Amino acid sequence: MTGLVLWGRPTSTNVQKVLWLLTELGVAFEHRIVGGPHGGLDDPSFRALNPNGTIPVLQDGALSVWESHTVLRYLGDRFRAEALWPRDPAARSRVDRWLDWQATTAWPPIRLLFLGHVRDRSLSLDAPEAKTALTQIDVTFARLADAVGNGGWVVGDRMTLADIPLAVAVSRLSRMELGVDVPSPVAEWMARIAARPAFDVVRDGEDRLWQNVR
Repeated sequence: MTGLVLWGRPTSTNVQKVLWLLTELGVAFEHRIVGGPHGGLDDPSFRALNPNGTIPVLQDGALSVWESHTVLRYLGDRFRAEALWPRDPAARSRVDRWLDWQATTAWPPIRLLFLGHVRDRSLSLDAPEAKTALTQIDVTFARLADAVGNGGWVVGDRMTLADIPLAVAVSRLSRMELGVDVPSPVAEWMARIAARPAFDVVRDGEDRLWQNVR
C-alpha cells in the first residue's frame, strides 16, 4: 500500500486531531471510517493495524501508527512541519508537555462528563464526581488562559501541535451546556483557531456527533 490512510470516525475527538493536522499540512490521504456505529474495530484486518482496536490509526505505506498524539508527532516529523513541531529539543519539549497535559489532565474530566452526563445521562451534575470534574475544568481553563494569554497560542506566538488537542477538547466542551465560564483569553484563542480553514474538519465532526447525541 502506498500513501496515507487514516482510520477512524470523524466524530471521535482523537480522530479529529489527526484530520485537522492532515488538513493543516495540505497532505493527501484516504479516510476510512470505522469505530462506534460503523464497527470494524474487531475485524482481524484492523487488529493487525492496531492490536488495541482503537482509533485513530494512520497507515503510511507498510507502517501503522496509533495513539492520536503519537500520530501527530509522527506527521510533524514526517512532513518536517517545524513551525508546528520544532526540531530543537528545548522548543519541542515545550510543545510536548502540553500534548501530554491534555491527555493526562485536561481531557479526563471533560470525557467523564461527556460520557456520563451528556451521552448516557446517568451522571447528575450534583454528583460528587461531576462536581470534582467541573472544578478540574475550571483549573484547566485557568492554566490554559495563562498560556494563551502570554503569546496568543499555547506555546508562544504561533500555532503548534500543542494547540490541536486542547482546542479539540474545548470545542467538545463548548457544546456540552455545562455552564462553565470560559476565560476571555481562552475564548479569544478559540476564535483564532476557528478562523483557520483546517479547523472546519473538527467543526464538521462535532456537528455530525451532536445531531445524534440529543
